[in-house]
Amino acid sequence: MTKSTLRIEVLFDNERLSNDLEIGWGFSALITRGERKVLFDTAWDGAQVLQNADRLGVSLEDVTDIFISHAHWDHAGGLPQLLRELRPARTWVPASVSKHQRHELSRHTEVHTVQEPTPLGNDLFSTGALESATQPDEHALVALTEEGPVVVVGCSHPGVGRILERVRDEYGAPHTLIGGLHDFSDFKLLAPLKKVLPCHCTTKKAEILAAYPHSAEACAAGTHLTFG
Repeated sequence: MTKSTLRIEVLFDNERLSNDLEIGWGFSALITRGERKVLFDTAWDGAQVLQNADRLGVSLEDVTDIFISHAHWDHAGGLPQLLRELRPARTWVPASVSKHQRHELSRHTEVHTVQEPTPLGNDLFSTGALESATQPDEHALVALTEEGPVVVVGCSHPGVGRILERVRDEYGAPHTLIGGLHDFSDFKLLAPLKKVLPCHCTTKKAEILAAYPHSAEACAAGTHLTFG
């Protein structure tokens, strides 16, 4: 069966393609597949996410899901405002969030706490929560495409290698990786990928772009990807 078109639009990052976009220390992207519109992370300020979406001509009115990769403020700080503004049907969070947080979220949305690899619908999946020694549990979003799995990450605190291994074991060899790679430096792990877009907290962006000139691309607020 032919998979429906996948669109990924970076709404917030610490870099931008246009000077009229807000930037800061955080990340948010809209993932659209069929009738599902998933807001991946909410940056630290929901108002800035909404403003950038408006300036990019991206409608968030019919967002169906919010996916929070992990509990750090620069990925989840905008969540309260965006839940009030957008009223998504579902919110996906790592199972490590407290029962009090889950209770508050449940006042606005259907809360799905994720521990194991989990289908979200429309060929979208969570890797399942991966532990980090010093950071909150984190999960990544996987979209299956005709080209292969496309992986969207928050900060990759559990390790890029562990995330890619989980995707490979559950969904097949990854095609694309986009998002924050933090202090990742084991660049050989990126060699099999057809496309890499280091965003947000990636400290070695320049080195990755230099190491893989044919597959690595700069990432910024305003970046748009289409698959299928």
